[in-house]
Amino acid sequence: MKKNYLKLSVIVGFLILTTRYTFSQEPVQVGVAFEKKVPFGMIFKKFDISSSGHRALFYIEHSDEINKFWPDWSKLEIYDPDNRLILEKVLERDCSFHGFSPDGKIILSYGDDPMVIGALQFLTLGGAELFKIDGVGDRRIIFDPTGKELALAALGCNGLYEDTVVYDTKTGKEKFRQGPIKLSGLNAKNPKATGFIGLGLFLPVGEDNLYLYGVGASLFLKKYDESGQKWSIKDIGGNISHGKFLDEEYAAVSYYVPDPEYKEGLVVVDWKNGQIVFRLENKRINDKKQKRLPSLVADSVHFDKEKNLVFLNEDGEIFILPFEKESRSWQEKKIRNYLAGMVSKSSMGKMKRFKMVSGEIYFSDEEPDRIIIRKIKSLKKVLE
Repeated sequence: MKKNYLKLSVIVGFLILTTRYTFSQEPVQVGVAFEKKVPFGMIFKKFDISSSGHRALFYIEHSDEINKFWPDWSKLEIYDPDNRLILEKVLERDCSFHGFSPDGKIILSYGDDPMVIGALQFLTLGGAELFKIDGVGDRRIIFDPTGKELALAALGCNGLYEDTVVYDTKTGKEKFRQGPIKLSGLNAKNPKATGFIGLGLFLPVGEDNLYLYGVGASLFLKKYDESGQKWSIKDIGGNISHGKFLDEEYAAVSYYVPDPEYKEGLVVVDWKNGQIVFRLENKRINDKKQKRLPSLVADSVHFDKEKNLVFLNEDGEIFILPFEKESRSWQEKKIRNYLAGMVSKSSMGKMKRFKMVSGEIYFSDEEPDRIIIRKIKSLKKVLE
């Protein structure tokens, strides 16, 4: 009798789960966006695709030395949208390819310590230097959605002793500086914000000297050249831990509540008027998630071309929350979980890293002698 009851409980539990959440593990349809042979004696390191469709491939020298942090040399190749090579650049020992800026500039990083960036150098697509920013350190590199401004944000405990600095990316000149923050008594009356120290979020807007600022459980829209704030959300739901712009209208902000039960959450905010338009939360009890949801970290969430919320997990899973035009919100009950199947690992056994560019998902497929950049074509099928 007990065994039958247990089986019935499992079946009922499964039906409840599948009624609320729909999962898909269909094979992924992908296409080849770009393919190149890896130069002899080199190892593929990373790729990037700019908003204009330019592609970057970054290689480092192969070395048999143990505990060697930096290669003696590396190589950067830039291709135009028609896959024609327009720049081939050998980089110095302490130099690495950081990526493209939102407006398409090449960014190189310099430093002796692989964990700390000494300087950022901005180049044209032809390789000419535009400007250089020194003293980056371990501050977070954050752009506004269009790439007009760059913030070196001192987040977390770093915000207690380092400045956050904003630069104009047209000139490379400093535009705004905010000194170390003081937190005494700031969230003393907010039980959800206990245990948090430091700045949680700093996002330059790129227009009208505006920026989003999050500390403790509070989120503000401020101006560089004015005191006070344009609007504020005093309690977003917990300690603010991450944030990013999803587009020029919405921002994603993630948070957590440590006690008594650990809870993580993510909100989508209309940043112009300070309205929370969507909230997603999950609890962990005995280190187990209560809902079959992705990790609610703002860095991993994106918009696709239909404004669906797409979570790209590092384990090869893709979660999609469909956007409903009538309610202008996202449907948690219609969440789709999509396992990338055979594309989650390359033939060399390496876990693939997904990258969202202009609403489309790309990943690198590493073969022994070549690198293939593929684009997922069947993303819409997940929503059917």
